[in-house]
Amino acid sequence: MPSQKKCFIICPLGDKGSTVRKRSDDLRSYIIEPVLKSLDIKLERADTLADPGNITTKVIMKINEADIVIADLTDRNPNVFYELAIAHALSKPVIHMSKKGERIPFDVNQYRYVSYDDTDLAELEPTQQELESQLKNIPQNPEEIINPFTEALSMIRISKSGNPTEKIIAELRSTVGMQEARINQLESNQETRHYDELAQRERILESRENLEREIVRTGVELKHLSNKVNKDPDDLKRELYLKNKMEKLQISRTELMYRIHNRDD
Repeated sequence: MPSQKKCFIICPLGDKGSTVRKRSDDLRSYIIEPVLKSLDIKLERADTLADPGNITTKVIMKINEADIVIADLTDRNPNVFYELAIAHALSKPVIHMSKKGERIPFDVNQYRYVSYDDTDLAELEPTQQELESQLKNIPQNPEEIINPFTEALSMIRISKSGNPTEKIIAELRSTVGMQEARINQLESNQETRHYDELAQRERILESRENLEREIVRTGVELKHLSNKVNKDPDDLKRELYLKNKMEKLQISRTELMYRIHNRDD
């Protein structure tokens, strides 16, 4: 029987009885915990760790052991971003959350996140549904985890490669990064966002994530075939198919750029 998956929550804690602690407790109890229970995922948070020892060391160990990390970025708490960086460096699947109306820092606002409203019970179910959807769509392959750390390492590796296929991948990923920057620029001066704008942004970011993963998958397979010495007819057909697929990815990139230009108009 497979072991139960574990989820570690990174969030501002504050002192007992504080408004920060209450908000984090409510987020855990009313939104996160019910969803994790429905998916049979064990929940852990720093204040529930009973083992003796340095709390920071224990938190890092728990992040390393976790299958999933949920990070509440509300209030831009320094400890939260320290722990988030560790999760990114360990290539952990991270679901970002934030209270509605909060501005997400530039470093991570290009990635999808779940917004919540701790003052409106009507928002409870839609937030749970969005969280559940993201949990169910977490990549199973560690190589498909996308965050600033993994993207930077990948670009460094590709930039040092002499392989033409990897150069194509680097060009595509760079273009996607520029598209994200344009989205960020459009939204950087907005304190709050209208629902329709959020929905449109979600669709664009989802397209970007799917494109990114497909670029990686196609590029890895194409590189493997390109380096193969003795290719049989099936290999040659597959290689041609993958090259055509890369061209279609470039078309998708162009379409995405067109959508972002429309947002800019």
